[in-house]
Amino acid sequence: VSINTDGNVVLDYTSPPDPDSLEKAFDEWNDEYENTKKFVSLVKYLQNMLEMHTKDISKILR
Repeated sequence: VSINTDGNVVLDYTSPPDPDSLEKAFDEWNDEYENTKKFVSLVKYLQNMLEMHTKDISKILR
């Protein structure tokens, strides 16, 4: 969270990668890698948490 030169609060973040793109990249690298689904699941979880926290922060800042 930061304040820009106009005095507005700005949420700065980098979102997790797209789960489908991540799975494709892992499969192209090694389609027998056993932890691909775990990484994809983790990314989906992180996206969900980021979305929930962003909504909560937006509510607080209103």
